[in-house]
Amino acid sequence: MTDRSIGLGDVVAPELTEGWTQHEGRLSQFLNRLGLTGDECSQSLYILAVHTSDPMHFIQELRTNHGRPEWEDPGQWAILVADKADGAAKVLAFPVSKRLALVGVGNSQARRNSLLALFIEVHSRLVLWWLVNAWRSRQLAEATWQLADSLKFVPAAACARSLIETAASFWVDARKVCELWSGTKIDYSTHGPSVSHRDALMLELNKLLWGSKFNDKVPHLEKAYGRVQRTNVLSQIDKLARATDSPLQEDYQWLCNAVHPSIGGMLAFAAPIMGYSTESFAFQWVSERPLTFLPIGVGGGDAHVLFDTALSKRGAKDVRQTTIQDAIARSATLAVNVLERTLDDALRVIDDVGLTTRAPTMASFTYWRNIERKSGNQECPCRSGKKAKRCLHRWNDPVPTIADRFGSIAKGSTE
Repeated sequence: MTDRSIGLGDVVAPELTEGWTQHEGRLSQFLNRLGLTGDECSQSLYILAVHTSDPMHFIQELRTNHGRPEWEDPGQWAILVADKADGAAKVLAFPVSKRLALVGVGNSQARRNSLLALFIEVHSRLVLWWLVNAWRSRQLAEATWQLADSLKFVPAAACARSLIETAASFWVDARKVCELWSGTKIDYSTHGPSVSHRDALMLELNKLLWGSKFNDKVPHLEKAYGRVQRTNVLSQIDKLARATDSPLQEDYQWLCNAVHPSIGGMLAFAAPIMGYSTESFAFQWVSERPLTFLPIGVGGGDAHVLFDTALSKRGAKDVRQTTIQDAIARSATLAVNVLERTLDDALRVIDDVGLTTRAPTMASFTYWRNIERKSGNQECPCRSGKKAKRCLHRWNDPVPTIADRFGSIAKGSTE
């Protein structure tokens, strides 16, 4: 049975102990403040282009429930038809709220409103992307702390590795989304709405949500999921490493070596090799429990006595090997810092999409974070703290930013 009288904070380098303790549960607390309890259920819109040689007939079928009276009334349809090519037209047709003015307005205004309604898909999918990353991050953070404080260092290293990969990936992706949305707002305010705005954003979102790493070694999975390839996480780790003073690359490689059956697994259970003064032989202790060496005076000289850390942590001078444990503490702490800041920043960008386009108002369905504009002295739902009349979310307003650098984490020993 695991002795819970000690945890990772008792066995890592002293400068890492406080950070490890302070960051326990921090990500969950942050998400709870945003109203994310784990009971959320959201849905998103997928707009699939239909190619038809008779778009008018297709549209008429839509307006009569597509010949299937058992369908519930979706509200009304937003319909966009592209110019014919090779004898077929591309039709984008999707349900929207009856609050959106499409009936009784001129063709040009109806088309403009339909183009704007394309952002229902963008915003609802952005929310899905954010939620999945928030849930994933919380589960990995909780598992990392639970396993490490249970002294299960190998699975803790696996979770810490996945946690820092998630942080790096989400941060890089969030910056890309922010860049695309900023370009969209600039182009929209200059030239007006266009299908290209939706296409550019959805191209990136599809990579983020559906990108995979399946290859020809599993042909059936490659065929089903391999068409969209996910960015290599190593390049994302490298970008994050350049945005912090923490020795991320070093820690990340130690975590990888602990997860794989290599030297990291050995060091997770090993004490330093104790050599004799003649340098002709040495001994090494290995134990599933953390061990501590206490220096004692013997006949005017120094010697070391081996103790169980749980029994000797008071007043002990810790000279064990803590390579893997330090890497877990430092990388997990950095990951939580990155994720807390990036999740906060990314949600502000997503809220700007929803409030600028008014996508939630146009949607025929409900989903998480379907916030709507307020008026007057009411507080803006984007969490800016400003009154709605001063927080307008117009097309020519700047986009909230994503952090570009993160504070240093105590380096400790990596030897």
